[in-house]
Amino acid sequence: MSALELFYRYLQAIERRLRWRAVAGGAGVVAGALLVATVVLATWADRSAFAEEVLFWARLGLFVVLGLALALAVAMPVLRVNRLRAARLAERQSA
Repeated sequence: MSALELFYRYLQAIERRLRWRAVAGGAGVVAGALLVATVVLATWADRSAFAEEVLFWARLGLFVVLGLALALAVAMPVLRVNRLRAARLAERQSA
């Protein structure tokens, strides 16, 4: 195995760790957003005596919050991780 192949494997390992870090952080943000949205929407539904129309909009709102949180807190950071970013991180840590 050449030195270049070892270097590429090292960069792949760094990329993998960065992706997992982005997923873990995003999962925390998603959980927090869903918790807050659930409390707010459940309070709103309770005040309206759980009317069918309010429940529909509350569920829809919860799914919208889920989608936005997944897109903004998980997908975007994971997509930003690439080999160049991993190489820059490796350079910063070794210097």
